Amino acid sequence: MKRAVDHDAMSVVGYTTPWSAKAGQQINLSLSCDRPIKATRICRLDKPAPEFLAWPFETIGEPQHRYFDQGSFLFVRAGELAKVQAVHGIRFELFLTRNEGARTILEAGVLGLRLRDGAFVLEIGDETFVQKKAPTGVWLTVELDLRQEQPRLRIKSHDHLAPYELHERFGSPARNLQAHGIHFGASATHHEPTLNAKFAAIRLETPQRTVAWDFPTLLPTQPILSSGGADPLLLNAINQPAFCTTSARWDGSSFEPRFVPSHYDAIHCHDDDIGPLEWPASHRLTIPENVRPGVYAFQIEWDGGYERVVFFVTSSQVSSPLLYLVPTATYLAYADEYLPDHLYNGKATTGDIASRSPTI
Repeated sequence: MKRAVDHDAMSVVGYTTPWSAKAGQQINLSLSCDRPIKATRICRLDKPAPEFLAWPFETIGEPQHRYFDQGSFLFVRAGELAKVQAVHGIRFELFLTRNEGARTILEAGVLGLRLRDGAFVLEIGDETFVQKKAPTGVWLTVELDLRQEQPRLRIKSHDHLAPYELHERFGSPARNLQAHGIHFGASATHHEPTLNAKFAAIRLETPQRTVAWDFPTLLPTQPILSSGGADPLLLNAINQPAFCTTSARWDGSSFEPRFVPSHYDAIHCHDDDIGPLEWPASHRLTIPENVRPGVYAFQIEWDGGYERVVFFVTSSQVSSPLLYLVPTATYLAYADEYLPDHLYNGKATTGDIASRSPTI
């Protein structure tokens, strides 16, 4: 879901790319602000008092009020689906958690499996075919069979202690799905919050083969390749969902994913996940030669205040027998905690990206 940065807590937020660099390398500064910037200066912070430095830097863009995409989901692009003749069926495992209001479980062109106020709703265009209460906290297998004259939707629980089954035929066949991308956990318009849920074992039935995606336990750096054919399809995990989470195969026999990776082959999507912001740079700095390593910052000033966006200069060569490890993870470690409002009045809201930014 696309959201504007909430500047109620901080008038300026930003980050540098990269976060650390050596002397002679470049660092770009990206900002979001809700007021005019009066001045930008460089300062060193690992001193008893901030030390301002006359380093030259370029202004390469105008800082603006920026937006960000919030919420993780999965996406198979239309270009990938073009590799198969047709999609005759979609099957996946689903574990619903806390969701309020309108959410999307699956969308492929005019076909949409939604969650509306806790109920499954199947939509094809403007028509609605199914509306039944959805269980939470239990693994389900969701199957859409599009091979028959009357396609059908089947949802069944894995848990014998929490039985659930939905079996519904619907009248308007939603074929030719390969002409559209397939979203899991989000709508194509991104006008509503993404789905809070786990996904596992995603399968597409095609005339040539079954296209299968099983999730790795390690966070991937590239789209996930399918198995089941010589020409794999790519599945994109958008906005960094959590990998290595327990799936329907987890039986409590081991808490070590390396020993039983099939027990941890699910991912968990959250509506407050955030991926790379990819804001355009407003300033570019080339770190001067012979600069000592340390903790530095861009100081962004406006009428009535300032904010510092931290970066780090590291050593180009060994120059000391001691190594100081900066605890950079501290800036981000607690950004996603769900803290009750009545106990933490000063906490940042979900939309307050300032709490996630490496600024001090």
